[in-house]
Amino acid sequence: FERDIATMVETICAEHSAKPFDVLHAQYGYPTGWATLIAGQRLGLPVVVSIQGGDGHWVGSCCETHRQAMLRVLDHADAVLIGGDSFAREVHERLGTPLKRFTYVPGAVDTDRFTPSDDAPEPPVRILYHGRVDRRKGVLDFIAACATLRGDWSATISGIGPDLQASKDLVAEYALGGRIALGGYADYSDVPDIYRAHDLFASPTYAEGFSNTILEAMASGLAIVSCHAVGVSDCLRHDENGLLSEPGDVASQAAHLQRLIDDPAERARLADSALEECRRTYSWDVVGGMIADIYAQVRGS
Repeated sequence: FERDIATMVETICAEHSAKPFDVLHAQYGYPTGWATLIAGQRLGLPVVVSIQGGDGHWVGSCCETHRQAMLRVLDHADAVLIGGDSFAREVHERLGTPLKRFTYVPGAVDTDRFTPSDDAPEPPVRILYHGRVDRRKGVLDFIAACATLRGDWSATISGIGPDLQASKDLVAEYALGGRIALGGYADYSDVPDIYRAHDLFASPTYAEGFSNTILEAMASGLAIVSCHAVGVSDCLRHDENGLLSEPGDVASQAAHLQRLIDDPAERARLADSALEECRRTYSWDVVGGMIADIYAQVRGS
């Protein structure tokens, strides 16, 4: 990362020389936020930084270099955007940044692209895990929960990650090969259809910045089972627009999945509530408008 900083700064400055910027906006506090802050100082431009999951969960805990860089970005950017209160509090507790430094801007989803299926649901009840195949995202908990489910259901684990082989091994250990399909890498163009081919979305994650996959599932009209986790509790509320348990509570996750397998009316209620909120709060137009207002506030500062 350190080797990339100078390259990023020089690239920003060269682009500014060709066609001047009014505002610089970095996604991630480090390394891009750090590079953008340096470029902003050099060019006399305001800097907006969006803090993402990796920034809050581990950047700054890995080494002193990254911690100092993150602190300077958090202290000196003209606006620091973060997905929600739970994530802001995690960064505050870990790095000491005052909560007043944060501007809450949630994640966003293209609600014209991610839409519910027009087909009436038919058995079996289809459960989707989509995203990074990582035990920190709860994929192994999901497989363990599926091992206790009853009735007519099937599941897909879509994606790749460090625990793909461990997931395959656990599916084999529980003899779930006939129930759980591991779809592997999914091209982004295919993802909306993957959601529409399922009825439930499972995200038993331990922590997020703001979960894009949950927003995509909400926009796709799926009932959602997830956790009371950082970055999730800002958009899902138990028994209102999803079912939430504590991270790592496999028995509770299984009970929630079973409840939705058994009760199609409950699936529809939670899915409809999540879809309505997603379109009202998390569409690109709504969140884009919030960011445009922030640009207007810092421009010229």
